[in-house]
Amino acid sequence: MTNDAQQSGTISRIVGDRGFGFIVCPANGLEYFLHYTDLVNCEISQLQVGDPVRFTPVTTAKGLRAEQITKHGKVERVYRSGTADDE
Repeated sequence: MTNDAQQSGTISRIVGDRGFGFIVCPANGLEYFLHYTDLVNCEISQLQVGDPVRFTPVTTAKGLRAEQITKHGKVERVYRSGTADDE
C-alpha cells in the first residue's frame, strides 16, 4: 500500500556494498527500508548517515519501505585533522 504523501527523514544506516540502508522518520519514529533502486537522481555511494531525505512511505508484505527517495537540503560536515604533530 502506497501513501502518496512525501515524508522527510534522515539516513540512519547505509550498507552501500549490499545496496540498502534505512531511513528514520522523525514525524512518526518509524524506520523504513531503503533500496538503491528507489533512489532518484542520487547513488547510494552519495548518501551518508545523517543526510536528510524525502521519500514516499510504502507498506509491503515485508514491512515498511521508502520509495522515490531524494536527497533533501544541504548537509555541512566539519572534518578535523588531528595528529600528534598538530598539537
